[in-house]
Amino acid sequence: MERKTFKTKKDLCSALEIDRTTLFRWLKDAGITTKRGKMPPEEFEELLDFCINRRQKEGKQQDATFRNQTQH
Repeated sequence: MERKTFKTKKDLCSALEIDRTTLFRWLKDAGITTKRGKMPPEEFEELLDFCINRRQKEGKQQDATFRNQTQH
């Protein structure tokens, strides 16, 4: 199965079940900068991996249900 590609940061936040403030805090902590508008799919893949890892580190990991939501 392929992972879902997100077109906006809002879509990413919805899939991760976090708010945009949390997303941007995580990105700032990691030194990742994003631009307004659309991001290339490769950057979103990297962003998704980072966010999943961060979510797990913060103890907010949900079982396989969460990972299934990020796949087609």
